[in-house]
Amino acid sequence: MRKPAIGLALLLILAVGTWRPGPARAHAQFQEATPGPGSVLTTPPPRLQLLFDEELDGDKSQVRVLGPAGQRADRGDAQVDGRRLWVSLFDRGPGVYQVRWKAIAADDKGETRGDFSFTIQPQLPTGAPQLAVSPPQANNGQTVTLAGSGFTPNAGVVLSVGDGDELLSLTQTDGSGRFSQQAALPDTLPYGRQVVQAADAADHLATAPVWVPTGGWPVAVVRLSGDPQPDEIDYTIRVENRSNYFLRNVVVRADVPAGTRVLLEGLGQPDGVDSPTLDAGQIVWKAKALPAHTILGPFTFNVLTSGLSGRPELTTTATVDFAHTAAPQFRGQAQSAEARVQVSNR
Repeated sequence: MRKPAIGLALLLILAVGTWRPGPARAHAQFQEATPGPGSVLTTPPPRLQLLFDEELDGDKSQVRVLGPAGQRADRGDAQVDGRRLWVSLFDRGPGVYQVRWKAIAADDKGETRGDFSFTIQPQLPTGAPQLAVSPPQANNGQTVTLAGSGFTPNAGVVLSVGDGDELLSLTQTDGSGRFSQQAALPDTLPYGRQVVQAADAADHLATAPVWVPTGGWPVAVVRLSGDPQPDEIDYTIRVENRSNYFLRNVVVRADVPAGTRVLLEGLGQPDGVDSPTLDAGQIVWKAKALPAHTILGPFTFNVLTSGLSGRPELTTTATVDFAHTAAPQFRGQAQSAEARVQVSNR
């Protein structure tokens, strides 16, 4: 009666002896950043962006930027969207900017940390990518001249402007990596300090500021996205102030898609914003302020779709109302593009 037990034990020993652990599950690994580690620019871009190799936990991932004198150089509005982590930047003058980040993977909650620096200085090293905007002060709709050097020879360069990285123009460098291009600033480019960026496919990046004395409309924009899940849709809203105005009395509204029910446990908002209310088919959040060049969000809500038959396409929009109480005084509203989501019921 002992032989079967001995045989089983031998099999277990052999199995243990030949078993090798598989590769440990990798946490979210840093891939790249804009501006990248060691970059030297003449002015900070509107936002620092970091990319990882897997999706991040938006509640726990963090990034902090310190300026040359050790003062806070990020605007405290860090956002996560899938594998991307970004934060808006202050211009703290020339010197070394220190970046420290913590990435928490969305699936296994594993943590990785890292740090790097980039430098802001008025005079760049010879051969470094450089960009100049002339005139340095121009209104929305006005044509400016963009001159660059230090880019890949005979290659395409993308020119963009503002917090939203709005396309200005596409141009081509000559055999020395230089270009000169005229472009009209977008009619919607808001009031204040805006940053022009030039980038090529070899990750060469250069920046230059332009001051917009009047500016276009809207000064704030709303971004709404929907992610279909079995029997529900998860929505995310972000509001971006792309101007130098300090906006107050901010009210964010989202339409509840017809035929759905709001999940109360899925309602969320950034720190400092009160919990929302449900009013006449809308979810309503109220915030005291939206500082210049910052992002307010994410605002989140989930709706149940289990009562809907078939696979209908649901539509919804979000709006933001705001006021500028200093001179010039005004009130404004912006609306998101319509979010269309196909229901995915089981």
